[in-house]
Amino acid sequence: MTFRLSSGRLFVYFIQELNINSNIIGTMKIKLSIFLIVTIIVSSYGQTIDSGVLTMLDLGNEESEKFHEVQTSNAEILSGDETAPGAHGRRIISPSGEESGWISFNAKLSPTQKNYITLRVWGDDNSWDPVTLYTDDADTRLANLWQLSTNGSPLPGGWIYRTYWIPEEITSGVSGLRLRLEGNRGKCFAIYNVYIHTNPFFEPPVEDIIPDAFKWGDVRPKPADYPGVEERLLERAKSDIEYTMAADLNRSTYMPA
Repeated sequence: MTFRLSSGRLFVYFIQELNINSNIIGTMKIKLSIFLIVTIIVSSYGQTIDSGVLTMLDLGNEESEKFHEVQTSNAEILSGDETAPGAHGRRIISPSGEESGWISFNAKLSPTQKNYITLRVWGDDNSWDPVTLYTDDADTRLANLWQLSTNGSPLPGGWIYRTYWIPEEITSGVSGLRLRLEGNRGKCFAIYNVYIHTNPFFEPPVEDIIPDAFKWGDVRPKPADYPGVEERLLERAKSDIEYTMAADLNRSTYMPA
């Protein structure tokens, strides 16, 4: 995955200039290179504020899950045909009569700005039962990330990004928080990535498969005999009056046999 690191790009340029224009001894070059690699690796797991991204959790990735101290229950790593092409993630399952499945993790937040959470899910998924966001320690319910069950594949061949605002009452003055994604029933959609960010409009990675944006079609011409506003309102009023009178007649004891 490509990471767009604004500060990282400046640092790379700085190192390149040193390599070209200076006679730095080999040992120093090696140390600087190692420092750069470590900086980029750490940044890729949520420490970089590029486009407002504060946390980037890559579910199913051992290093990323270890960095964010991920814990799970009934949320196994996907395998085989269950996964999106070339990706890995976890699916929350809440078996009937058992504890709801969940995924908890450490998230970096902005203590002064609004924080948003975005889930990255695959549009070909066929399981779309609800998922709710909680604070893991206080068990405070923050948002319904997917309120209704959705059948079928809502966006075949593309990624879906579901973004919700995290209430400021929870994030104000807080730079870190442990969050929990919990299923409500059945089998939820597989979650591949979790992002915490301050930009309300999340920018997907450039290499992701993003379907073309919806476009309105041509405007249909109005029929020549289409009634005007007054005629339509009058017809609606007559219809409502007739309906009300018929209902009252049906409830009346004087209704004819």
